[in-house]
Amino acid sequence: MKNYARGSEWRKWDLHIHTPKSIVQSYGGDTPEVWEKFITDLESLPPEFKVIGINDYIFLDGYKEVIRLKEQGRLPKIELILPIVELRIDRFASIGDEAWKKVNLHVIFSNELKAEVIETQFLNTIQHMLKLSPDIEGVDFNAVATRESLTDLGKRIRQTATSVISGTDLHVGFSNLFFEYSTIRDKLDNTYLKGQYLTAIGKTEWDKMRWDASAALKKTTINEADFSFISLENFNDYEKHTTALRQKNVRNWLLDCSDAHSFSFSEEKDRIGNSNTWIKADPTFEGLKLVANDKTRIYVGDRPPLLKRIDEKKTKFIRSINFKKIENSQLSESWFDQLELELNPSLVAIIGNKGGGKSAIADSLGLLGNTVNYQYFSFLNDAKFRKKKPINKADNYEANLIWLDEQVETKRLSQDPASTSYEKVKYLPQGFIEKLCSNEDASEFEVELRKVIFSHLPDAERLGKRSLNELIEYKTEILEGELGELKKDIFNLNKGIVDLERKQSDEYRKKILEVIKEKEAEIKAHDLLKPISVLPPTDPDIEKKNEEISTKIKEKRELLNNIENEIQRNQQEEANLLFELNQLEKIQKSILLFKSQYDRLRLEIGSALDKFNIKSEDVVSISLKVEIITALIYEKQEVLRKIQTNLNETNEKGLPIKKILLSDEIKTLQVGLDAQSKLYQKFLDDLKIWNDRKAYLIGSPDKDGTIEFLQAQILYLDTTLDQDLQAARLRREEKLSALFHKKEETLTLYKSLFKPVSDFISTYGNLLENYKVNLDVNYKNDSIVDKFFEFISLNAKGSFIGSPEGYERLKQLLERYNLENREGLINFLKDLLDHLHFDQREGFKNEKRDVERQLKKGNSVLDLYSYLFNLDYLEPEFKLKLGEKNVSELSPGERGALLLIFYLSLDQSDSPLIIDQPEENLDNQSVFKILVQFINEAKNKRQIIIVTHNPNLAVACNADQIVYVSIDKANRNKVNFASGSLEERIINDAVVDILEGTFPALNSRTNTYKIIKREA
Repeated sequence: MKNYARGSEWRKWDLHIHTPKSIVQSYGGDTPEVWEKFITDLESLPPEFKVIGINDYIFLDGYKEVIRLKEQGRLPKIELILPIVELRIDRFASIGDEAWKKVNLHVIFSNELKAEVIETQFLNTIQHMLKLSPDIEGVDFNAVATRESLTDLGKRIRQTATSVISGTDLHVGFSNLFFEYSTIRDKLDNTYLKGQYLTAIGKTEWDKMRWDASAALKKTTINEADFSFISLENFNDYEKHTTALRQKNVRNWLLDCSDAHSFSFSEEKDRIGNSNTWIKADPTFEGLKLVANDKTRIYVGDRPPLLKRIDEKKTKFIRSINFKKIENSQLSESWFDQLELELNPSLVAIIGNKGGGKSAIADSLGLLGNTVNYQYFSFLNDAKFRKKKPINKADNYEANLIWLDEQVETKRLSQDPASTSYEKVKYLPQGFIEKLCSNEDASEFEVELRKVIFSHLPDAERLGKRSLNELIEYKTEILEGELGELKKDIFNLNKGIVDLERKQSDEYRKKILEVIKEKEAEIKAHDLLKPISVLPPTDPDIEKKNEEISTKIKEKRELLNNIENEIQRNQQEEANLLFELNQLEKIQKSILLFKSQYDRLRLEIGSALDKFNIKSEDVVSISLKVEIITALIYEKQEVLRKIQTNLNETNEKGLPIKKILLSDEIKTLQVGLDAQSKLYQKFLDDLKIWNDRKAYLIGSPDKDGTIEFLQAQILYLDTTLDQDLQAARLRREEKLSALFHKKEETLTLYKSLFKPVSDFISTYGNLLENYKVNLDVNYKNDSIVDKFFEFISLNAKGSFIGSPEGYERLKQLLERYNLENREGLINFLKDLLDHLHFDQREGFKNEKRDVERQLKKGNSVLDLYSYLFNLDYLEPEFKLKLGEKNVSELSPGERGALLLIFYLSLDQSDSPLIIDQPEENLDNQSVFKILVQFINEAKNKRQIIIVTHNPNLAVACNADQIVYVSIDKANRNKVNFASGSLEERIINDAVVDILEGTFPALNSRTNTYKIIKREA
């Protein structure tokens, strides 16, 4: 028997072909010429046709002729020909004109049974059991069915008929006979036939059976058959028919067969080649038996999706791997010398005993596929096959990986993939999975999950980025800039609010009133120091004598007063100019910063716009005239320079020197006065000093530290402060709303990026019954409580004093509001600030509290407000959970299951996926309920290769190819392969021996399990 090493593959099967020897056929007779045309027509079938079933009514003459011709070398492309006997049974149509039309039962026999055995053990036993149709009267039949007896019956039926009957006598005789279904079943229960046949029901006739007559009989008829046959006009109608069967809750193994009675060039529906059934199995009867247990191996249509993927992406499928020992090798052991393994493009299971070389094959595939996980190889590592002493065995072998597009990757088994190599396979060695899943720190595990999630994004949506983090950073770049600007605005508003709240405190008012009191006392004390009045001389002679000097002194005093006023004006103007220059320079810097940002923007978008033949200046254009500001700065700097020159105390022409000189001149003139006049002049000098001092103490509303300034402050506190504080808080609330809106945009972005995971959970929720995967993309706000109490002391008087009372009060506040919407967040912050400003503990009657007094040492109110209003605690994050557990809380086995589920279902890569012992750390129930489901899903997207010792994976997944690896230690460690499909005897035996522990052990366990009656 031929070995199909690549395992189960898609081939076209047509199990309903009649020959020129059939009782009913339209080929033109049973002649050598017709048979030649018939065989030639079969030989002209497209190459994908590999299996045909030769149908005949009651007889096997046509099948025997086809086999005779096959043995002579005809039909070289057909790999299997099955004998099929078509019988009409006592299941009658009862609808309309087709009442009494019989349902066809097809018995599909193994090709291993000789035609003579089928005839003697089955056909001969039923030939005398034929019955006439209930609608035939006046004719009986009690004979063995032969062509002659059937022809005679047809003649007699014609003679008694009241209307014309078409067809040959043979056809008429045959058409009016049927077998009892139960009798056929009994006769098939034959020692020689057991396990050597399958059955099929003709669906078209079965459809005509009435549900309202006997629904149970109709259901039993199709449910007891392995298959149902239909001949479709158009394969697009297949889904309609299978849906109907599914809705009736009956067996739904429907095959589209040609039911060929005519040549392929005929316009009839029932012609050679008009079959669109593909079956994934070895072209053997055992393969068909496997299909009878696995409907997924049937595809009806133009071409199975797997073959279409192969046609489109040959670079994504491994054809084979081969090994050879290098020339002049000094290694005496055989190991991998002259080995070649062909690989199935769907699901490959590599099995073998422990130490039998399974992982060697997986490592080699990973190596040649340039895996990035090569440091986790369990066989090709420095402790095993690459051990350098006494000889590096790996260095003696070369391996080739051949892809379906004929590309070849060649490496020594001692090599590692180059860092620049393109990863063509995804290999998950057991060591890699264990490292990710056993590490207490879940960060590496989450990084790997993010890689899988990123791979699920279409290439167009990745925007050229290499990771999910890069993509998030790129997409949030503009948002982060906008968030930064809003945070700056809020910071500045908070600075002002902190200052206003400080002024609102009783302590601030008390301090100002204390200073006013001090200033008033100082003025009162100053009043007591007022110089005692001295009168000018009254003696006319003295007045006349002093007249000239007094006049000069008076003139000098006026000049001195003018200079002092000029100095004050210059000082005020200097202060104003310095303030204006500071503003102008800030504006200038802002414009220049804006210009650099504009230049950077043009540079960033320029290359992108070039692709569309658009110039950046045509899209973004601004007019910056910073030179106007520069000129104004220069102009004011010149004025300031002149004023500062006038005020310079070392400038001989400056005002301070002029003041000194005038004062000296006045003193010189005073020397020439008499004693009384000198006293009077001193009084005038002292009075001026006293008046200047008093004016300084009284000051003005805009002069800091003076009594009028302080009184103006009290007036402000009484009349305007509350309005200003309310207005500032409203502006902060507006900025906070804008900031939250930007946060929502970021959250929406995260949700769009993680949508594939959400869709996956929604789609496969029914498969995750025991592994409920939940994804929550939301704000991370679980750190608020701890962070808040990094600022606020639990020992300070206020709403939050005491532990655990303070914690509980804050938690209650958080539970009261939904921080995930704007209103909830704003109301939470308002309430929180009320708790800080007013003691809301029971019995304290909202007593006013100073926020600053509640802070821990080293913190400021501005620090606290910056934390609360910057919303950094509302950072978007994705939380992946298994049940109620976060990733960090999962056991290694649970993490492994989650990681594999993601790789199998979410990973959008179409490169081969190789997994070493995916069932490790999982119980059998989880393997069956989780991994089996997702492996079956994944093999519909990519080539899957698993190394396993678990029967639930190799068998329950219906692996398309089993590779049994063993090492013959007695033959110089020769590595051997046995490869094929589950339906192949040698492979089936290996599966039982390796995975179940021999067939007797399996039988023993099965019999033990059967002791308990279980629901299906």
